[in-house]
Amino acid sequence: MTRKVTEQRKRRAARTHQLGKFKERDWPISESTIRHAPRRDRRGACRFPTPATLLAESGLAPVTRASGRSRKVRFRYAANTILREAAMWWAYNSMKEAPWAKAAFREARDQRGQHYHRALRGLAACWMRVLWTCWSTHTLYDPQRHTTAQAALTAG
Repeated sequence: MTRKVTEQRKRRAARTHQLGKFKERDWPISESTIRHAPRRDRRGACRFPTPATLLAESGLAPVTRASGRSRKVRFRYAANTILREAAMWWAYNSMKEAPWAKAAFREARDQRGQHYHRALRGLAACWMRVLWTCWSTHTLYDPQRHTTAQAALTAG
């Protein structure tokens, strides 16, 4: 039994060591991301026909519950949590590299008074819209063509 546990620990340490060596190339959207875009089904319909469906699937779009005169906007719990976590990490890391992302996050925190994770989900939603556009047009992300990025560069 102890030999089996020791082997598992060695394999885990090797995997962790390999992950530490990981270096990203041209991010945030690489050519492989575009190549592995959502496939079409038998009828020719894409899994995410609009950005709103991608945001709803990833849990980045809130849920509105309305009845009579009451209307409440809530966090979306029924979602693909793995996709949401990936988008949140993507948004967090993008603040270090993309000036427009940092500006959008700061605006959400300062001007709109959003809590940290709500502002991060909003930034992740912006990135998912960019990703959906790149998927649908089969183009790579180019900050020069991104209008929000241009505004952040000229303002900052």
